[in-house]
Amino acid sequence: MDNAESTLKTKLKQLELKKRLIKSSRARNIDSARRTVEAMKIEAKVNGGDISDWNDAITEKIEEADGHIENLEEWLANRKMEAEKQEREEKMKFEIKLHETKLKLQEDLQIKAGNLKSSVETTVGEAKLPKLVITKFNGTYADWPRFWGQYSEIIDKTNVPPVTKFTYLRELLDAKVRKTVEALPHSAEGYKRAVSILKDRFGKQKILELPYTSTGNPKRIHEFHDKLSHSVQSLETLNSLHEVNGMVSLTLDKLPIIRKDFVRNDPEWETWDFVKFTEALRQWTRRNPTDNFKLEDSQSFRKRHRVFQTNQRRTRKCVYCQAEDHKPSECAKIASPTERREFLGTKRLCFNCTGPHKSSECKSTATSQHC
Repeated sequence: MDNAESTLKTKLKQLELKKRLIKSSRARNIDSARRTVEAMKIEAKVNGGDISDWNDAITEKIEEADGHIENLEEWLANRKMEAEKQEREEKMKFEIKLHETKLKLQEDLQIKAGNLKSSVETTVGEAKLPKLVITKFNGTYADWPRFWGQYSEIIDKTNVPPVTKFTYLRELLDAKVRKTVEALPHSAEGYKRAVSILKDRFGKQKILELPYTSTGNPKRIHEFHDKLSHSVQSLETLNSLHEVNGMVSLTLDKLPIIRKDFVRNDPEWETWDFVKFTEALRQWTRRNPTDNFKLEDSQSFRKRHRVFQTNQRRTRKCVYCQAEDHKPSECAKIASPTERREFLGTKRLCFNCTGPHKSSECKSTATSQHC
């Protein structure tokens, strides 16, 4: 089992690296094609302003395509989660059917041996249950902690026979919720299974249904933290938090953008339980309040940020002649692409943004207008 999990993790890592390589290769191909066309325009003595407008149009198209790709990736992630959820539900139905068959056989044997009647009658007359004052469970995740807290103290923890407890339990469930357990046999095993089904569905499902958040938008991260914190507190109240700690890694993977921060800041992140994970997420939300993020989403933020960078570049001096009255792409002193490349290479400047770093280390998302 451990070898299979290790192999799976290795393959997932390889797929992630392949995805990055494809994305990097695509960016290089686009950049290369763009430079070629730009060089042709320069050699054809196309007006510098027209070249700049052409570049802006190409940038806008690339941003639009990036937005579509991001939406598609999020859609695919959601479809994957739905498929996994459906698989879990089908597995649960199969387990219920299997248990029903097993319990039916056991119940038939008890009836034949005459044990069923004696077990039902034993100590029923001695039981002293309080009058039912527990409000029915309405079937919502928010109401589950309240209901189970009352029911477990008043009925479940008593020494009343499980069959009698099962009777009380079914009477205290909303009609829709009751359908999930009413098919179970009216026996001790049936009651045990009913409690397990209810705990799994309403005690843990809220964590499983936390949304996949593919952006670093602080507002969405804050909402994710609030939902996770509420779920963790509810499970702590029910003393069931230890049963879901194995899902920490799965939940962390729903925050791919800030997951890198957690991994980098805490080398022990793989040993986290939900308490430590929630605390780390709370610290992140404190460092990244929503008041400092007024944009609608990260895509809008990237677009405005790029426009700002473009405006900033327009106010810089020409890198070739230091004049301030024209863009580098309009410089007449060093006009040909070959001369510009030689100039940037001599000065050890970036071929993409003319900054003091290597082209391979350039963080600019715009394509070169200088060479």
